[in-house]
Amino acid sequence: MKLKRRRMGVENASSDRGKELEHRVLGAQSAADGDRADHESEDRSPEGSERRSGVRKVLRNHVESPPDSLSPHVGHGRRSRRHRVALALTAMACISSGTAAVLTTIEHRTAQERSNVEDEILAFSHDAVARLLSTDTAEPDAYVDRVLVDATGTWHDEFAQRKKSVADTMRAATNTTVGRVLDAGIERAENGSTVVLVAATAETTPTTEGATATERQVQQYQLRIGVTMVDSQPKLSSVGFIQ
Repeated sequence: MKLKRRRMGVENASSDRGKELEHRVLGAQSAADGDRADHESEDRSPEGSERRSGVRKVLRNHVESPPDSLSPHVGHGRRSRRHRVALALTAMACISSGTAAVLTTIEHRTAQERSNVEDEILAFSHDAVARLLSTDTAEPDAYVDRVLVDATGTWHDEFAQRKKSVADTMRAATNTTVGRVLDAGIERAENGSTVVLVAATAETTPTTEGATATERQVQQYQLRIGVTMVDSQPKLSSVGFIQ
């Protein structure tokens, strides 16, 4: 009997502890449900919306703004870009200076070459006009040949057509003539030729026996000649006497 009562007491105690544990679990669940409900109601309130917006803004700022440890790298990148821009500008300046130097050199060389050609033309004009004005009654054929060697174009064709008459006239003359150029200057360039003005004299001396020095005659001439380069050689392309 006592054993049965003791069992019943144990069973009653166990039942009481089970009920107490059940009440605690139910209380804890109710408290959790209440807190969750409070949070949900708070999140739905304007204050909750402001907190969520603040949290999102902080997170966005944290993502968009690099940490301070990265700022030196950003500055280094900007300095690198500025350095590249400076190098590019320096390179452009060097290229411009080099181009200007090359153009200046080319212009100087072109001017020097033009000056050399002009000097050659003037030197040829002196010699060609002196040969043209110098005649010798004893050597008419040699004179004709010299003039044709210096000639080209229209002047060559014209002189070649009357070379016989020129030689005959020189044989009939009884004198020699020595031509001298006093001055020459380039007037202009036209149609691939250079026009040169020449001032010259021709001194004629009789070759007959008994002729005296007083019979010498000096004639002054002004000529406008055309000089054309043929295979890099200057030639007389036109000859005109100015009255």
